[in-house]
Amino acid sequence: MDLHFLGAATTVTGSQFLLTTDRARVLIDCGMFQGSPNEVIRNRVPLAYEPDELDAILLTHAHLDHCGLIPLVVRAGFKGPIHATAGTAELARLVLLDSGKLQEEFAKRGRRWEERNPEKAAREEQEDLAALDAAIAEAEAGRVASDAIGDQLGDAVEAAIDEALAEVGAPPAAAIPGRGRRAGDAPAEHGSGPTGYDLMAVPSLYVPSHRSLEETGPVPKRRDDVDAGRAHAAATPEIALREQPPILEADLDEPLYTSRDAELAARRFQPIEYDHEREVAPGVFATFLDAGHILGSAIIRLRVQEGGTERTLVFSGDLGRCDTPILRDPTVLTKADYVVVESTYGGREHEPQKEAIQILADTVRLVAENDGVLLVPSFAIGRTQEIVWQLDRLIDTGAIPGDPGLIADQRLVRRSVRIRSE
Repeated sequence: MDLHFLGAATTVTGSQFLLTTDRARVLIDCGMFQGSPNEVIRNRVPLAYEPDELDAILLTHAHLDHCGLIPLVVRAGFKGPIHATAGTAELARLVLLDSGKLQEEFAKRGRRWEERNPEKAAREEQEDLAALDAAIAEAEAGRVASDAIGDQLGDAVEAAIDEALAEVGAPPAAAIPGRGRRAGDAPAEHGSGPTGYDLMAVPSLYVPSHRSLEETGPVPKRRDDVDAGRAHAAATPEIALREQPPILEADLDEPLYTSRDAELAARRFQPIEYDHEREVAPGVFATFLDAGHILGSAIIRLRVQEGGTERTLVFSGDLGRCDTPILRDPTVLTKADYVVVESTYGGREHEPQKEAIQILADTVRLVAENDGVLLVPSFAIGRTQEIVWQLDRLIDTGAIPGDPGLIADQRLVRRSVRIRSE
């Protein structure tokens, strides 16, 4: 069993994890990188897997940093189901359609700006391509570091297992069919037993240089595939020419995907009920449990069967706070072999709920007393609904003036509120 960390590592967006076994390939979340330009450019890094080889995608919730690249993966060839709760499936459709539409609008705006500022646009394009090259190099460096860690971890685990086997008079793990394989070793024959200790491998990429600009192009091959072809290609120049890998063609001014791509991706959603186990791929059984983050959010528990053994993995997604007014508390889990936990806020602590509400009330009164306008930047899904709910309660109790003139300026907010009410 391999677990590949493809996002939300050394950063808090772009959540994406690839689980592979001898029978299945499952992607958990498929998020978009957000934030600074150095983060956003990571969305252009070639995929670290072949989309058409995935059995399924599992989605914890509908925020863009967890679902935002799904249309890109579907357009690149993914044809399997996307499992999510009913609430997540509905909200994700809205989020992805809105994302595709905004990207199209930004692309049109960017083209108009380039026409008016060609020299500056050319310089910025070179800077963006350099940033993309740096992001690709960073991803490759992460793969190399992960391989090194995997080797060290494998040596330690192998030594511990050999010691335990020696105590009962059994042969070393390497002498047992199917044991002793680690990242980079040849796979054991199908059905020969457990498949080793490679839990943190990251697949390498073949990433050619930027030679031309085009809206779409083939997904670059993984380096293992390319290296295997090079030996054959070296026979003659003609064969070498035919066997050349695809060139990465990237027009950074074009949208990652369109609203049409998002609509097609949304058709692949298959709703799943909370607390109901479903086999999402051969030997992989998923249960979605309430995460208390936003409507439909889930912790995903996986039972993974491989080579006669079974392991339990838990993916937290984003966890909500307990005792929030409009959502259930996160589900408490006590057993798992491996837990992948999102930690967006790091070591910081939220203030107590009552204190946060009091700060909100004091701020609204202060603005009202000075005939001002209070602008509240807030996530369209989740936080906005909670703030509106709290403001309504504060009006009812007389803690703030009645009818403060609340305006939500996003269509996404209004549509997500309608889904919640339904």
